[in-house]
Amino acid sequence: MSAQSTDLKISPLVHVSKASCGYKQKTVFKALTLQLFPKQFAGLVGPSGAGKSTLLKSILGMAPLRSGSISISGKRVNGQPPEDVGYVPQIETVDWDFPVTVEQVVAMGLYRKSTRLPWLTRSERTLIRELLERLNIGHYVNRQIKRLSGGEQQRVFLARALIADPKLLILDEPTSGVDVKTQHAILHLLGEINRKGVTILLTTHDLNAVARHLPWVICFNQKIVAQGPPEEVFTSQVLSRTYDSEMKVIRQGEVMMVDDSPHAGHHFDKHSHENNGAPHPH
Repeated sequence: MSAQSTDLKISPLVHVSKASCGYKQKTVFKALTLQLFPKQFAGLVGPSGAGKSTLLKSILGMAPLRSGSISISGKRVNGQPPEDVGYVPQIETVDWDFPVTVEQVVAMGLYRKSTRLPWLTRSERTLIRELLERLNIGHYVNRQIKRLSGGEQQRVFLARALIADPKLLILDEPTSGVDVKTQHAILHLLGEINRKGVTILLTTHDLNAVARHLPWVICFNQKIVAQGPPEEVFTSQVLSRTYDSEMKVIRQGEVMMVDDSPHAGHHFDKHSHENNGAPHPH
């Protein structure tokens, strides 16, 4: 059975049920229902201000709901970071002037399991070094975090999220601020982590990277517009509804490219205006 299956025989790992969330007088999303299943690798895409980060924070217990509920592994999220969930924030939100080493950043991910923090045991240091080696940054263990490149910093925060062996990994814009080569390397690495059994949900603005690397996509703009495999969901109609702007999808054989440049709709070709039966929102 596919890891992306929504077969009712499989219990969802994440269950968002009729959830509403907002800040002060602004409602970000309302009566939202969404399920993520074990071993899914899903991308949440949509325009800026669509509520993607708020949805991630609500799953993490960082943004309180106005109504509805969110549960992970059958346990309701009640304003506390859920167990067995790793989180990688946007690197743009991190204070890089804080004097901390790579090892110290990764050790922060052990706060639920370690009884000796900020002091590390020998076995904990070994665990951190082995994980950094797996992510190809083992030689940076004692380096100040601000001296790393954007891609290296992203891997450090990924290590911090993975060190506690989570069932669910949530990443907010993990490929922002890095070059194309690093972007593909990060998504390839996440694919390997997913194949080892970790469920992954990430946000991103790069639709073409999603189309190449992710098996499941959720088009979101304060509600779920559509979800499913990219080859089914990425149509001009669905993306235009998601982004409130005309979007062009170009297909040549098995190759698909999304033209998200300004005025893409002005050059719209009806022959590329495909609809492959994208599923209705759940």
